[in-house]
Amino acid sequence: MTVTEILVTLLFAFLVKFIIKSFRKPLNFPPGPPRFPIIGSFPFLKGKGVEKFVGNAVADYGPVTGLFAFSDPMVMINDWKLAKTLFAREEFSGRPSNYTTKWARSPGGRNLGVV
Repeated sequence: MTVTEILVTLLFAFLVKFIIKSFRKPLNFPPGPPRFPIIGSFPFLKGKGVEKFVGNAVADYGPVTGLFAFSDPMVMINDWKLAKTLFAREEFSGRPSNYTTKWARSPGGRNLGVV
């Protein structure tokens, strides 16, 4: 085998691995619309602007919907009570746990959720 054949074989193997990985969803990912590898779920969502993400097409998948913004997984909460319950919990706030964030979100020892 020549060097060119080896490089072409390695490039082909890399592309096959990239394509297979780009169609695989993360473990325990909620149901949602299909996706394309680079542009994500956007072509399958109807509406313009924010309506794409909060419209009936997204809510049809249930209270928790899995979407892809480009190649990044994203979870959309479509139920107000569930969102309020989740964001009141420390592990779903999405903020680092240090003295400043605890002080800003919990005056008097009461957690304010996402602030």
